[in-house]
Amino acid sequence: MLSLIALGLMFSVTFAQSSTTTTTTTTSNNRWRLGLKVMPGVSYFKSNKSTMSADAVGFAIGGGLQIEYAMTKTASFCTGIEIMKHSGTVGFPDTTYLYNNDAFKQILNRTYSIQSIDIPLSLKLKTNEIGYFTYWAQFGILPSFAFKTNASHNNYSDGTSSTEDIDTYNDMAFVRASIMAGLGVEYGFAGSTALLIGLNYVDGFTPTTSWNGTSKTLSTTPTLQSPGVVKNALSQNLSSKYFTLSVGLLF
Repeated sequence: MLSLIALGLMFSVTFAQSSTTTTTTTTSNNRWRLGLKVMPGVSYFKSNKSTMSADAVGFAIGGGLQIEYAMTKTASFCTGIEIMKHSGTVGFPDTTYLYNNDAFKQILNRTYSIQSIDIPLSLKLKTNEIGYFTYWAQFGILPSFAFKTNASHNNYSDGTSSTEDIDTYNDMAFVRASIMAGLGVEYGFAGSTALLIGLNYVDGFTPTTSWNGTSKTLSTTPTLQSPGVVKNALSQNLSSKYFTLSVGLLF
């Protein structure tokens, strides 16, 4: 993360210097650019609670519309709308119990999957075109709105496991925010059309789990407080992290 920020700052200095020697006016016809992209990658969850820990990485896949507004020849405001799915396996202490189907089972780990609508808000800095190539750095914030969450591949202490999808929407935050950063290149061809390739990192700084900090289905004791409500609910805190490769076209 620090290396990406450092590279971004280096780019910004370079661009600031180059903008003093090139015109920064852009015709209104060329200020807006639209693009479509896909974003495969890897993801994981991190926790600052002793009750949860990252066990294994998962997969991330997403895509969507990218919108750029050129403020100068080397700086653009970049936004859009994306649909992202990411996952990761989380481990629990041996005193954790899952309440499901009116029964408690001691759980060891499970794989969470989150699907969300993301709206990136970022600054994109780029070099002047070198041959057919333009190099860029991008950083900003990423608000995300979860619309589906579940857990599968639940592994229990008795050696059994379950691959059924368990709805975890009540255990997850509807809104979360992340820091995003990336580096990449555009290859121009056919007029204003360009091939976009980039490496991006997303680091969640608000919880992926519900903001009240307790689980609706995980408990430290196999006991109900009231019908359907666990007693001694597990204290939880997960944040999302993922790396993705962006591949798309800009017009």
